[in-house]
Amino acid sequence: MMVDFGYSSKLNAEWAFLTMLRDEGRKSANAFLAAYADDLGKTSSHDPRRLMPAAIALGTSTFTMSALPGTPSIQNAIPMPFFGTPAVCGAGPRPSRSMRSARPT
Repeated sequence: MMVDFGYSSKLNAEWAFLTMLRDEGRKSANAFLAAYADDLGKTSSHDPRRLMPAAIALGTSTFTMSALPGTPSIQNAIPMPFFGTPAVCGAGPRPSRSMRSARPT
């Protein structure tokens, strides 16, 4: 029902509109209770195991987008001018001692 209203309905404070929304909400609540009243307090309507693969996938991808060297994230870009390092600094094996001493200052 809310899809039928435009964005301007969010600013509509007319009494008739508000009472219409209240009445529609009560109709929806009564329809829900008529369909699921016997299940309330007995069965779950939410299965968190169904969401775990997505949570793990999104969590790991957001970690890699911000924590690995060379990623375009602000926490990697801010110290680059201070330390004089490129975005991929730290990626790969550690340079030998002679290469570290030759780093420009």
